[in-house]
Amino acid sequence: MSEEQINNHTYRLKYDLQCETGEFTVDECKEFGGGTDALAVISLLFPKDGSCSMEIRSIDGRNPGTPLSAKELFSAWLLFAAMLAKNKELDQSRRAVCHSAVEHFWSTR
Repeated sequence: MSEEQINNHTYRLKYDLQCETGEFTVDECKEFGGGTDALAVISLLFPKDGSCSMEIRSIDGRNPGTPLSAKELFSAWLLFAAMLAKNKELDQSRRAVCHSAVEHFWSTR
């Protein structure tokens, strides 16, 4: 999307993620809302022209203040592809693409 399209887009969802770094027990995470070692958020925009735009933001709790590396995002993408390869909501050709990516790249993660 162009800068103008982004500035003129009517957003359908507003969010605020709060992250706290440290070392936490399961109970502490439940009280807070959830826990993880790293977080990646995919923001999707669906403009009126039918296209789709995306931005990924991440934070690595092991190294506070730093995003995940491209290699770590790639590993997450492979795990996502593995999940989609089994998802019956996708047609067989899309599941096959996901399966192929996983088969081809799994050893490189």
